[in-house]
Amino acid sequence: MWNRKEAAFARCVMIAAGLTFGPSGPSQAVPGSDPPACNAPAVSTTTGTFCGLTQAVVDGADRPTVKAYLGMRYGAAERFAVSVPATSSGLVRATQLGTVCPQDNLPSDAPVGEDCLYLNVWLPASPPVGKLPVMVFIHGGAFDVGASSQAVFMGARLAAKGQAMVVVMNYRLGALGFLAGGTGPDAIAPNLGLQDQQLAMRWVHDNAAAFGGDPERITLFGESAGAMSIGAHLASPSSAPLFRGAIMESNPYGIPFKNPDQAQAVRTLFDNTSVVQGCPATEPPGTIACLKALTWQQVLAAQDEVSTADLVFSGAMTGLLAWAPVVDGTLVPVQPNEAQITKPVIAGTNLDEGTLFVPFTAPLSPSTYQLYLSRIFPAEYSQILALPRYAPIPVDNRPQIANIVTDYLFVCPNRHVLAASTGPAYAYKFARRPSFAVWPGAATGCQPKADGGEGRVCHSFELPYVFRNAVAVTTPAKPNGRVPTGDYFTAAERPLIDTMTNYWTSFTATDEPSSPLVATPWLPFRQSGARQVLNLTISRYRDGVSNCDFWDQIGYDRGASLFQFSGQTR
Repeated sequence: MWNRKEAAFARCVMIAAGLTFGPSGPSQAVPGSDPPACNAPAVSTTTGTFCGLTQAVVDGADRPTVKAYLGMRYGAAERFAVSVPATSSGLVRATQLGTVCPQDNLPSDAPVGEDCLYLNVWLPASPPVGKLPVMVFIHGGAFDVGASSQAVFMGARLAAKGQAMVVVMNYRLGALGFLAGGTGPDAIAPNLGLQDQQLAMRWVHDNAAAFGGDPERITLFGESAGAMSIGAHLASPSSAPLFRGAIMESNPYGIPFKNPDQAQAVRTLFDNTSVVQGCPATEPPGTIACLKALTWQQVLAAQDEVSTADLVFSGAMTGLLAWAPVVDGTLVPVQPNEAQITKPVIAGTNLDEGTLFVPFTAPLSPSTYQLYLSRIFPAEYSQILALPRYAPIPVDNRPQIANIVTDYLFVCPNRHVLAASTGPAYAYKFARRPSFAVWPGAATGCQPKADGGEGRVCHSFELPYVFRNAVAVTTPAKPNGRVPTGDYFTAAERPLIDTMTNYWTSFTATDEPSSPLVATPWLPFRQSGARQVLNLTISRYRDGVSNCDFWDQIGYDRGASLFQFSGQTR
């Protein structure tokens, strides 16, 4: 159905917020330098004492000052082992971004290596009286790319304007973070990357007070794969004590996590790659000793072999999501889209989530489109085609596929999860097209117009507005956490940015999103059945065109199958 070039593009963009479109292959480490001297007070934590930077920030007409503590080590881990708290090492200069976890097409100038369990903290330099609410961000990137050092994730402006403590973490990615399976001494525990996240969450809970934060008011927020991760933590009993609420941006709840059998299938494919089979004769292929003998560049090469395999397992999942988490019965006891959320939560999607994920480089004919749907939804495809939003159109049906991805993977499963929640729950639709390129080189439909204007609002487009950083998701931050200048929001966008900051930080502080900047209150979802539309004018929207009642009847267990033919040319 797709050729390999298209499949590679799909894997890059799926659930990705924060990767480059440069040449493929392992990223090379950039030599580090001695971190600059501190000019922010030292803070004692459970993993050492860290001094930081005082930074002046340009944020529109404002010039606030923040304290930044960059590259603080929260954990350590041997390869394919559960991470443990980092060892305290005395006074450390936290004035430079930390090492980035190994990945392809690295969106950062930072050094790369497996010793990468670092996080960054930003605080207003002159905080208000009382403890600061705490916002902990988990980045996206299909569970195999992304870093806390991307410019869009620098939290200085959000911390200053929102008067909050903002934290952004790294966690292990790809095979190094999500390979699982095996038996006996060669078994690899599932969800190592999620366990890294949980360790970082515990670090924040234990150390927030030392920075002036409130450990009882911690909100997780994340986008795409980061929002999927938050869905897992909302379902996890062991994560529950570590945070109070959550904001999920563009969680593709319609994509299920792997089950243990599927995780084992990925492990078998990994062990059978040419890289692993080429282990030294002294280390039998597929053993832990073999896997530890590989360089991380070789692990990435084996990972890429799995990700581009014709089929990871027939009819269920492809290498596109080979590195998604596993429903392991402990950390993730159930599929996140089946878990009942009891904590306060905001969940939302962008107007045109699916546009970024349609990799076909040529028009999709009506006959090929119908064949494609018949393979994914064999019992229901005729009903799908009968719905006006998905009905075949002449010449090119890529927009129809994009509509199905938007509705089935994003909008409707989020509605389903929020409707079943029992805590305070709020929904949004982000509908502002930025005036600058969030995804340079991506689909034409995701490119900007001079004035923002009307057009498609693609996956991850809300991120610059949340963090107040008008940069592409592929832009690396400077080593000291500075956001490169050159791209700026328009004057018309400023009120929306301030409104979103108010919503996100008010929810963190009080469990209710509110903003004195708008007259339209944000009503709880179960009370109103409406989503707050985040645009230059704030309004409310009740889903109608997305056919959610129909998709609810089908169930959200086939999302990965939307991409099951990704390695084949047909």
